[in-house]
Amino acid sequence: MGHKMYFSSPLSEAHVLTLDVVGSYLFQRVMQDGKDSRFDEIKKSPPKFFVAFMAQATWISLCLMPILAVNSIPHAVLSTLPAIGITDVLGLLLYAGGLGFEVTADRQKDAWVQAKKRKVSLLSCQLLIYLFGSSEPGSFL
Repeated sequence: MGHKMYFSSPLSEAHVLTLDVVGSYLFQRVMQDGKDSRFDEIKKSPPKFFVAFMAQATWISLCLMPILAVNSIPHAVLSTLPAIGITDVLGLLLYAGGLGFEVTADRQKDAWVQAKKRKVSLLSCQLLIYLFGSSEPGSFL
């Protein structure tokens, strides 16, 4: 009947790719700035830092649970699934769109921050303008 697609590996690979993209962006930003300014205030207070750390760990665990659940399905059960279905294609397209959206937003935010440091008065961040009607992140709140 043809090659069967086993979902545990592609899901895990997508998760690792997302971690690589986000992690490399954050690492590059820290290396460029010499610090992560998001933690300047809370790292002075161990309880606040602990809460932020635990919230982040909880969010990562929640996002990882579906992947762990699929990875725990026995190979014999996975081999009975069809090779690829419409939901697989839609899921892949949704993932690719979300990852592309993330990369675009990160690049545009970085360009906006760099322009702000140079005191440029206007920067057209197209993704932000499209979403929120403003080129300043956070102005929609």
